Amino acid sequence: MDEWIEIELTKDEIDEAERMANETFNRWKSFGGHYKNTMNAHRKGKIGEVAVERWAIENDILQDSPFRDPKREREADIILKSNFRVDVKTWDEQFWNDLGRCIATSQVGFLERKADAIIWTMLRRDNGKVVVTLRGWSTIEDIRNAPIKETGRPGMRLVVNYQLAENDLRTISSLCESLLGDVL
Repeated sequence: MDEWIEIELTKDEIDEAERMANETFNRWKSFGGHYKNTMNAHRKGKIGEVAVERWAIENDILQDSPFRDPKREREADIILKSNFRVDVKTWDEQFWNDLGRCIATSQVGFLERKADAIIWTMLRRDNGKVVVTLRGWSTIEDIRNAPIKETGRPGMRLVVNYQLAENDLRTISSLCESLLGDVL
């Protein structure tokens, strides 16, 4: 992919993501999930959502941010212009190449009821900075057409996932252009 967008979060944005992550983790910590249900996973997810929200605001395409309201957690994370519903999926940089761009096969049915697309992000912590890179996006149909494979590293539970190749992701600029041109 030839273009990515990097967003360095402010201290206030990081603190807000942490607050929201604490809330969702405490609500769901006794439940299993498609992946490990940890505080770190909730934190990573909220950091990615905050970054995508800022990108959408800066590009004048944000319509709503359901991820901020715990009562709306069954909705898409973010609603963009033209009611285009997106979920945000975030991986740490160290896991991006082999585990990134995955959706559990058991999760895709739920996702397609609540979202039109996924925005894929990668989290990097660098000298105290928190940087989120928007790497691309995919429709739910793109995900359903991706190969199914067991993913995991040694010592990890294997998960049956749809996993997209990085070069199969659509560019972030194409999403913005589509929304601004109302072609979705």
